[in-house]
Amino acid sequence: VYALVEAHREGGSGSGRSGGLLPDALATAGWEKRAEAPEASSSTASAGSAGGPAAQLAVYARRVAAREVVAVPPLTEDGACIGLAVKVDVEAFDATAETSGGMELQRADMQETVIAWSDRLFRYAWVPTPMVGGILFRGPHSGTPSGTVITVT
Repeated sequence: VYALVEAHREGGSGSGRSGGLLPDALATAGWEKRAEAPEASSSTASAGSAGGPAAQLAVYARRVAAREVVAVPPLTEDGACIGLAVKVDVEAFDATAETSGGMELQRADMQETVIAWSDRLFRYAWVPTPMVGGILFRGPHSGTPSGTVITVT
C-alpha cells in the first residue's frame, strides 16, 4: 500500500497539505519513505491552467498480507491532500478503501497520466514502476478533514 501525500505546494505557502502525516506520523506508524514519487501536474485541458508541476508528493509504503487491514494514521490537520495506491500481488485479490467520515474515494488504475484527484483534472506523471498497475484510491484535492482515518482492506 502506498500513501501519496502533498509535501510541498507550488505557488502556495511552501509547505504541503499533509494532514499532519508529515514529517513523522507515517514513519512512526511503520510506513517506509520511498525515494521515488509521481509528480502531480495540472491538466492543460482545464480552464485557466498553465500546466506544469502543481505539487511535490512524498510517498510512503507499507507491505501487508492478504486480508490484513491497514490504516493511515488519523489526520490531525484539515485540508489534507492524500491518495492511496494499492498493488495486489495476485489478480484473485482485491482491495477496498474506506474513510471514517464517509468521504467517498474514487477508484482508478494507477498508471502514467491518471487523474490524481476526484475534484480536479490534475494528473500524475513519472509514476514509479512498483505503483503502475495498482489501484489508486483518490479523494478531493480540496482537502480531507482532520480526524479522518483511511482504512484499506
